[in-house]
Amino acid sequence: MHIQRLIIPALVVIGLGIMLYIGLIFDVLRPTPIRDFESCLAYGFTKVVNGVRECEGRNGDVFRDSIQNKNVVEIDTPRQNTLVVSPLTIQGRAKGIWFFEGSFPIDLVSKKGVPIASGVAQALGDSMVEGFVPFTAHIDFSVATTTPGLIVFKKDNPSGKSSLDASTSIEVTFTPGGIQTTSSNGILTE
Repeated sequence: MHIQRLIIPALVVIGLGIMLYIGLIFDVLRPTPIRDFESCLAYGFTKVVNGVRECEGRNGDVFRDSIQNKNVVEIDTPRQNTLVVSPLTIQGRAKGIWFFEGSFPIDLVSKKGVPIASGVAQALGDSMVEGFVPFTAHIDFSVATTTPGLIVFKKDNPSGKSSLDASTSIEVTFTPGGIQTTSSNGILTE
């Protein structure tokens, strides 16, 4: 009789342990999508290549740490956290490796990742150098309301290989045109 009281709780504990073990196995087997450098870091597949941290995902995609890319693009206008209106003029400098045939793409996106507009930065000098090359871009955009977002500077990658992708961004707020006046570079002035 005394043994029967111990058998039932022991079986319950063993059963719960088996269910927990099975749950952990299925959770580990369920793949989590790897979409960027940060989600790839969770799997610990990082290495350093040419001074930039990289992470290779399960399907062979390589993601680069975009924070380190801030050393290859310097933005003069617009400034970080600035209100901007269309047409927007962007000016700065980028390392020659950022260009392909004198240009690289720029995307304007909302903080939620919704595309607003795209454009191309044009080198204002020889882009076949290792150092910084001045560039300019003019991008028209349209937003219905004031929209927090990003200007995303992308390394031109004609090869299409994800291992050569790189980008950096600055935060701005896109505003509808005609609400306030702007200077000639598209930065909102009051």
